[in-house]
Amino acid sequence: YSIAKQGFEETLKNMNGKFTLVWHDAKEQTLNFIRNKDRPFHLVETTTGDWFGASEEDMIMWLFKRKSFGPTIKRHFEMEVGVQYVFDVSSGFKFKEERKHELPTFRRHYPVYSGYNRNWYNDYDDDYDYDYGRGTRQPNASQSSYSGNRSTSQTSTQTDKESKEAQLNRILEAHGVKAEVGDFIHFESFQFDPYPKNKDKGKLTGYCGSAEYIEVQAHGFNTEDYVEGGEYRGKIISAYEMNYILHIIVAPATPIK
Repeated sequence: YSIAKQGFEETLKNMNGKFTLVWHDAKEQTLNFIRNKDRPFHLVETTTGDWFGASEEDMIMWLFKRKSFGPTIKRHFEMEVGVQYVFDVSSGFKFKEERKHELPTFRRHYPVYSGYNRNWYNDYDDDYDYDYGRGTRQPNASQSSYSGNRSTSQTSTQTDKESKEAQLNRILEAHGVKAEVGDFIHFESFQFDPYPKNKDKGKLTGYCGSAEYIEVQAHGFNTEDYVEGGEYRGKIISAYEMNYILHIIVAPATPIK
């Protein structure tokens, strides 16, 4: 609305937050993309001249590695911060130009809530809050509650564990996963990243699901057991959502012979 009323340049001056913007300019007949440092976005040009975009590079790579998918990659890259990528859509979809912009400074505002440490908001993200106690991403305050006074009793700990598993199971169900925490799932691999200090082990990344891209990660995986496009089996131990994509953590992961 702001872009339509006063133009992109004026709108950009008043931007305050983490963003990737995508908008159509009916007057110029262009489709435009721009991001700041807090939000990733990747573009892929194919050999057929088509373009694809997504916040997650792994999701695009997964798409092109599918055997049933037609186009092949000509080039792919992460959009440069502050650069407006302009596409001519007057007749088709063709890359036109790049326009460099000076981005405004992100002005942070930290509200104070009872039970929260004010410094905790320094890592605040509008999609996820970081729970330093668990070391994992948690849905934000609009999706879950936080208690500053946890009981240390065995009963309370058990209740917290059951509540956490129930929450994870709801996330899995929402993405169509017909399995719960503790169940085994099958997935196909597409990437392996060895650990810097121990090349014999690393992180295995794959995917499962047919209706949507669901990423699967297994840590501590043996390098010698990795085969690109191989089928593996692992037990679900955790899950989280990031940029609308479900990530499932499994352990251990074993090849399916």
